[in-house]
Amino acid sequence: MRSEDDIEATDPFVGHAGAVWSVAFRPDGAVLASGGEDGIRVWHMSDGHQLWHWHSTRTRSVAFSPDGTTLVSGGADRTVRLWDVHTGQEQGVLSGNTGTARSVAFSADGALLASGGSDGVVRVWDVAHGYELKLSLTHPSRVRSIAFSPKDNILASGGSDRTVRLWDLHTGVQQRRLAGHTGSVRSVAFSRDGEVLASGAADGTVGIWDLSADVKPLILYSQMRSIWSVAMNPQRSKLAIGGEDESVQVWDCGSWEQRMHLTGHTGTVWSVAFSPDGRFLASGGDDATIRIWNAENGEQVAGSRGSDPISEAPAIKEHAASTGSVRIGKNYESDTIRPSHIAAAKLKVAIADRTGEEVAPWIRKLAAHDLSDATSSASS
Repeated sequence: MRSEDDIEATDPFVGHAGAVWSVAFRPDGAVLASGGEDGIRVWHMSDGHQLWHWHSTRTRSVAFSPDGTTLVSGGADRTVRLWDVHTGQEQGVLSGNTGTARSVAFSADGALLASGGSDGVVRVWDVAHGYELKLSLTHPSRVRSIAFSPKDNILASGGSDRTVRLWDLHTGVQQRRLAGHTGSVRSVAFSRDGEVLASGAADGTVGIWDLSADVKPLILYSQMRSIWSVAMNPQRSKLAIGGEDESVQVWDCGSWEQRMHLTGHTGTVWSVAFSPDGRFLASGGDDATIRIWNAENGEQVAGSRGSDPISEAPAIKEHAASTGSVRIGKNYESDTIRPSHIAAAKLKVAIADRTGEEVAPWIRKLAAHDLSDATSSASS
C-alpha cells in the first residue's frame, strides 16, 4: 500500500492509502464515491480526478441519495454521516449504533436511510426529520449488508447468522427469512425491478432468490474462498462478484455461467458496483486501489497500477502537435494507440454524453476508432 507521499494527485482514482471497502456510483453516473481505511473520497468519472477527501473515520460503506445530492457513510466510529456532494460539507451525524456501521443505504424515494452494524441491529431513519423509526429489525449476530427494494418498502439484510431477512418497513415485521448459505452472508443486492435478490457469502456461494415466487434459491458456486460483494447490472443480465481470490467474476444471469474473470487486484476485492447504465463496473480492494472495468468485454479502462489513465488523454493532443505522432501518457514508450486508450476515450465520451459536458473532437474520434487521421485531428 502506498503512503500519501507516494501518491501523485494527477493519477486517476488514486489516493487511498489503505483498503477500499466500498464503492458507489452517483445515480447519474458522473461521480464515484469510495470509502476506506483513510476515510471517504469522491471522484469525477470523466477523468478520475478527486473532488473531495473527507478524513472521516474508517469508512465501511458509502451510498448516494436517489437525487445524487447527498452521500451517506457508515464507519468504525459507530456513526452514520451525511455529506453534501456539491459543497463537501458534513450535513449531519446519526447516532444510535453500538457497533461499527457496516452497511448503509437509501430507500428508492430517498425518504428513509438505513444502516446495519456489528451490533446485529438494522436501524432506519426518517431523512427529512432526522429521527430513528421505532422498529425492531435484528439478527442474532452481526449485520453485514443491507439493501432496499427498488419497488416496495422492503429492506433486505444479510448477517453472520448465515441468513437473509426481508423486512416490511410499514409494519416492522420480518416478512421472510431466507436460508441456504453455510457461511456468513456478507452482501445483498436487489435487481432494479426488485424481483430478484442476490446474496454473497463467506462459503463462496451466491444465492439467487426469486422473490416473486416461493421457490428454493439457485445457489451458484463461485470457486472463491469467500465472497464479500455482489452487484447486479440494471439490465439484470450480469452479476458481479468480488471476494478473496483477488479478482472480480462476472456471471450471465440467463445461463448462470461465469463469463469473465477480471484480474488486477493484489488483495481481497471488498466491493463491486455497476454504473447506472450498466456499461462499467467499479471495484475496490484491499490493495488500496479502485479499478474501472468495461462491463461488456472486461477490459480495465481506468484505475490504479497498470491501467491507462483517462486523465492522461490530453497528452495525445500535446504529443501529436509536437512530434507528428500519436501517444497517450508520459509513462508509455510506444507512440501507438492501444485498445485500452480507446476504451478510456469511450468512457470519457459516455460520461460526457450523460452529463452534457463538452468533449474535444479528437477524443470522440479516438472513441469511434477513427485512428487514421487522429494525429491531424488532435493538432487541430
